[in-house]
Amino acid sequence: MLFSVCIATYKRPELLRKLLNSLVKQELDDNMTLEVIVVDNDVDQSAKEVVESFESNDRIKYLYFTQPEKNISLTRNVSVKNASGDYLLFIDDDEVADKNWVKGLYNCITKYNADGAFGRVLSYFDEDTPEWIKHSFFFNRPCSKSGTKATFTRTTNGMVKASLLKQFDVPFDPKYGLSGGEDTQLFAKLKKMNANFIDCFEAVTSEYVPPERTTI
Repeated sequence: MLFSVCIATYKRPELLRKLLNSLVKQELDDNMTLEVIVVDNDVDQSAKEVVESFESNDRIKYLYFTQPEKNISLTRNVSVKNASGDYLLFIDDDEVADKNWVKGLYNCITKYNADGAFGRVLSYFDEDTPEWIKHSFFFNRPCSKSGTKATFTRTTNGMVKASLLKQFDVPFDPKYGLSGGEDTQLFAKLKKMNANFIDCFEAVTSEYVPPERTTI
């Protein structure tokens, strides 16, 4: 079974490298393969060299595209358009995935007969970040026990059936391309169409929070 990992990136090559390394380390069943789709929103293609440093094999292959207009929705739509997997996974370029990330999400979808599952996102910080900020609620990503109806549905850590998004010519609305919220809008629309989205506590990613995001 093929799983497409959709990654939108913009001028964060070293963080992207960490993410791709975490995907190499995924523990997959024998019948599971990955297709990693990186769409670079940087007209200077700052991610290209990083992606090309990873070699495709029978277990995982890499696809690189550019989308030069500054618009996250257009960038995500390129990844969906070029995905050929049965399931689409979304993760941001400042995250890394736990080794059981793919299996965790897929097992939840299968066990609870869901259309999509969304996991935990744990934040990590620079050493100089004040402790009170590290332990505050500011960077929390709520996630209940597995099988619970998902309240927070977003592209930071999730897997959905490809057919849900492939039914739209333009799944992510370009109107939200600069403001953000394109993922919330899309998944809310799918919920109104009776898509069954659940939380998956076992599927974990870690997100880097840079110093400029931890000031008063």
